[in-house]
Amino acid sequence: MIILISPAKGFNENIEIKADDTPALINKSKKIINELKSYSEDDLKKSMKVNENIASLNAKRFSNFKFDKMGFPSILAYKGIQYKNIDIPSFTDEDFLFAKKHVRILSALYGVLKVTDSIYPYRLDFLSKISIEGSKNLYEFWNSDIYLNLEKTKDDIIINLASDEYSKAIKKYLNNEKYISCIFKVDKNGKLRVESTSSKIARGRMLNYIVKNRIDSPELLKNFHDVGYEYRKDLSTSNEFVFVCKK
Repeated sequence: MIILISPAKGFNENIEIKADDTPALINKSKKIINELKSYSEDDLKKSMKVNENIASLNAKRFSNFKFDKMGFPSILAYKGIQYKNIDIPSFTDEDFLFAKKHVRILSALYGVLKVTDSIYPYRLDFLSKISIEGSKNLYEFWNSDIYLNLEKTKDDIIINLASDEYSKAIKKYLNNEKYISCIFKVDKNGKLRVESTSSKIARGRMLNYIVKNRIDSPELLKNFHDVGYEYRKDLSTSNEFVFVCKK
């Protein structure tokens, strides 16, 4: 199985562990950074829809951006609700080896990352209005490259724990693979809905469950029952596993 997750906007910058590798699509990432270096802080504010402080911070980041093995391992670098709930500090060496083989982080800047790939702090998402080499947006710029670099075998099943914004980067290129999205819904007084924070928590816990238990079959995902979530067969399909938590 290959498990897809989203990145996070926050970063841990006090990490002593060094990365193992550079990202596979680093040459395309360099093109994005070269374009962003030409943007003023006001340009970044408008294209990324962020405030002045965030625009200023990232203008500085982009101006001195590096691509080498001296950055932070991606799974440790991102900081947010999902990553907190993955509980990475509890990972053993064997857990990291399993995650390196099976987990891929989708990124608007780096394309696709293994958990030990070297990254540096940045802020960029697929919805940013940025044109590289005449492309309409970052989805068009990346084209099929992210999908083609998932490093999966023909028999691999793709388990999607990423948000729609990120999974959209590969969906149109799927070619008869088994692709299963895990959807996490909250039941409030009989009404089911997807809540952003609850979903991030559940995605993190699901990834922890997969790694810690060496899950290699979609059927075993149905046994996940952390943070109040239970698999709902009546709401699920072969391509969409729905988990519900009552609140």
